[in-house]
Formats: sequence, C-alpha cells, structure tokens
Amino acid sequence: MMGAFAVIWVFWGTSSLAAEMAICAVGAALVISVVIGIAVIRLARSMPDDLSSAPPNLKLFWGSIVFEIVAAVVGINLLNQFGQNRFDMPWLAFVVGIHFFGIGAAFHTSLHHWVGGAMCGVALASLIGLPPANPSPANQVNFCDLVVGIGCAMVLWAFTLLTFLRPEKRVTR
Repeated sequence: MMGAFAVIWVFWGTSSLAAEMAICAVGAALVISVVIGIAVIRLARSMPDDLSSAPPNLKLFWGSIVFEIVAAVVGINLLNQFGQNRFDMPWLAFVVGIHFFGIGAAFHTSLHHWVGGAMCGVALASLIGLPPANPSPANQVNFCDLVVGIGCAMVLWAFTLLTFLRPEKRVTR
C-alpha cells in the first residue's frame, strides 16, 4: 500500500516536468515500489506473527483517516479559493504527516511518528523552494511540488523497508 502511495506522490510531484521526464520518474517510482513490495512480501512470509502486541485502537485509526480527508479537502479548497494553489502540495504533505501521528498512536508504533515528522519536515522544507505568486513562463518546473512528491515517496519507501527490516522495533508501549 505504501508503494502505491509513493507512486502517487511522485506522479503529483512531477506533474510540472516535461512529459517524458515525468513518465520516466513515475516509471522509476513504479519499479522501486515493486522491488520494495517483493522484498517486503518475502520478509513478511518468514516473520512470525507478533501476538503479544496490543490490538490497534480502531477509533483512533479511523479518526486520523477522517481528519486527513477533511483537512486535506477543506484546506486545498480554501487555498484554491484564495488563489494560493501553490501551497496545495505542502499542505497535503503536512496533513498526511499529521495523520501518521494518529496512526502511530492507534497501532502503538513509534515508527509512524517518525514518518509523520519526516513528512511534515518535507512539507516545510519544500516551502524554501516555493515559486513566487506569479511565476514567469520560463520557471515552469515547480520545484516545491517536486521536493514534496519525491520527498514523501522516499519517506514512504524508507518506512516500508524499516518496518520489515527491524520488526522488533515495530511495537512500543
């Protein structure tokens, strides 16, 4: 699932690139996600079930999902109404990052908190390259979106690998 979301982030982030470059970037993201997915499936098959972990808090899980959807939709609609759509990708990454804190609490995992912090960090770091309110036609590549898209994809790939390479670190109390 994280691999699919990583490809979506790359797709969104590379939308301002020339078509050939964007297709290559999304293709590379697909290959990376498939390779990581195959590795994770193989690792997961050899891992014993962790029956000692606390059951997830499903109310908290679904609450964080609802928060994510509502905050993303409302925030992006407001940004677009005020003509500030250049903030859409950082806002979306920030909201997704915040939602990972709820997911971490729901599943009792500190790794989700690190992912949330990393995604919020990517969102904030991308604002450094935020284009001016009225970019010139020569400045067609949206560096901010590129940083958010590729940065968030890298965070999700790292999260997926870390989850399965260090299973003893998954559950915290």
